Amino acid sequence: LNQKFVDEWGPAALGGLAKGFSSIAGSFFMFSIYYVILLGGLSKYKNYLNYVGGEKGEDLVRQYEKIQDSLNKYIIVKFFINLGVGIVIFSICSAFGIKFAIFWGFLAFVLYFIPSIGAVLAAIPPILMAVIQFDSLRPLLLFALILLSAQAVIGNFIEPKILGAQLKLNTLTVILGLVFWGYVWGVAGMILSVPLLVFIKLIFEHIPPLQIVARIMGSPPD
Repeated sequence: LNQKFVDEWGPAALGGLAKGFSSIAGSFFMFSIYYVILLGGLSKYKNYLNYVGGEKGEDLVRQYEKIQDSLNKYIIVKFFINLGVGIVIFSICSAFGIKFAIFWGFLAFVLYFIPSIGAVLAAIPPILMAVIQFDSLRPLLLFALILLSAQAVIGNFIEPKILGAQLKLNTLTVILGLVFWGYVWGVAGMILSVPLLVFIKLIFEHIPPLQIVARIMGSPPD
């Protein structure tokens, strides 16, 4: 039965995964293009912000640079965390002899840009492949336990510790943002939802009447 599943349904399942991955990669590529173009257009942003801010132009520039630095920090840290997740999943899959280990690691790297559900989506394909490959229950359970434990440690301890309290968003904000931006922009919106929410939260933190909204969006310090 397992061999029949691999021969008949395996290629179709991998084809569906590849199609979904190509859609995500295409959206991420378009986002990269827009990001580079927008950065190029802001090469003289200090002059523009000084003009917009008038007497408070210097303060506006400082606030803008603080927000920009925080957002850049999030994107860089998130990239390397996702890269680490991909390497960990690839290593675990390789250790258990799971087929297409490189693909599962790369898929996890991409899916972890989607908050909350990305970790779940990244774990399902390699576990399903393990179900197909393993004839006994013990190695399957051991593989699933190690894989999910590694994801839990990274998502619940390592990532929050590195990102820090300023960039933390509570679970409700992340879920609502994921639903809203996913509805507006599809997969690209789901990938960009947390950076957009972080950007909005940082802006609200520097506007006194909206600081309460920023605190509602965030999480209390540990």
